[in-house]
Amino acid sequence: MLRGTFWTLFLLGAFLTITLSAFSAQEQSEDKGKGLPDGKGKDYVASICQQCHGLEAVTGSRRTLEEWRSVVTDMVSNGASLQEDEVEIVAQYLAKNFGPEKTDKKEEKETSSQTKINVNKSTAQELEKDLQLSEKEAKAVVEYREKHGNFKSVDDLKKVAGLDIKKIDAAKDRLAF
Repeated sequence: MLRGTFWTLFLLGAFLTITLSAFSAQEQSEDKGKGLPDGKGKDYVASICQQCHGLEAVTGSRRTLEEWRSVVTDMVSNGASLQEDEVEIVAQYLAKNFGPEKTDKKEEKETSSQTKINVNKSTAQELEKDLQLSEKEAKAVVEYREKHGNFKSVDDLKKVAGLDIKKIDAAKDRLAF
């Protein structure tokens, strides 16, 4: 009798532990994706992208499907754990929800001139697009950051060899560190 009660309580405890763990994981996943539009791929973006950077890096970008594919592929090469088919799902989700908006050129320029660019979190492609850097300059910024650590100021950024300082000065009010 005592033996049967023990096993019943043991199994009940195991069941409750598993159930509560699953509920907690689901709740955390929902919190991570708070503010993201619903759709296929939201869960991947909420869980994978936030491992390295905040969602503002995603929600603040407006890219075409091809650009998002390139960014997501770049993130996978930097360690994001997505399978090949998941890369396409994420790229489709991002392009649908954070693709280029239909605006006139003046409005687009004003919006992009107000957007903060975190030089410590941005990829080379993001720096190239957002700061109008050449591919070589953007890669140099990322390589310098990886070698020397995060930038703390515009002066730190100006230490990057081969970087056009005029471009940095022109964007200094939009830079975040």
